[in-house]
Amino acid sequence: MHPQVAKARARVAALPRGVRAGERTPAELAEAKRDLEKANRDAYIDRLVANAPAFTPEQVDRLRVLLEPARRDLSRAEATGGDAA
Repeated sequence: MHPQVAKARARVAALPRGVRAGERTPAELAEAKRDLEKANRDAYIDRLVANAPAFTPEQVDRLRVLLEPARRDLSRAEATGGDAA
């Protein structure tokens, strides 16, 4: 199991006890569940990349085209000190 998934899963498992005891809030539990979903997605992507064949030059060019708008948004956000959204 991916270490981040294990950590997030343990946090989600422990939080309901804290919510029942009044030591944690339902919002913290919801955040922990979102973190677990993200960790699962990240682990899935890591596995995909690790097992995938190398990209062809054509695939690299296509990815550059697809990711260019996101790169511009990120550059703009970094320049203004804000979010990319």
